Amino acid sequence: MENTNINIEVAVRQYIKNKERVIKYNKEHPEKCRVRQKKNYDKMKLEEPEKYKAKLEKKRLNYQAKKLIQKSE
Repeated sequence: MENTNINIEVAVRQYIKNKERVIKYNKEHPEKCRVRQKKNYDKMKLEEPEKYKAKLEKKRLNYQAKKLIQKSE
């Protein structure tokens, strides 16, 4: 594989444009996004239980931090 010169500015511009398109698609098709996320979530629960437990723990900690901020206000 040869090393070729890559124009960084063009690559960044393409990345940003692609990211904007993804955001637009997700806003226009929320039901498809929900179905895809649910499928991935269920798959994680079954195939990667340690990752699922870590996710739940992170959610729990975020919830507790949020509650502490609300109490202090």
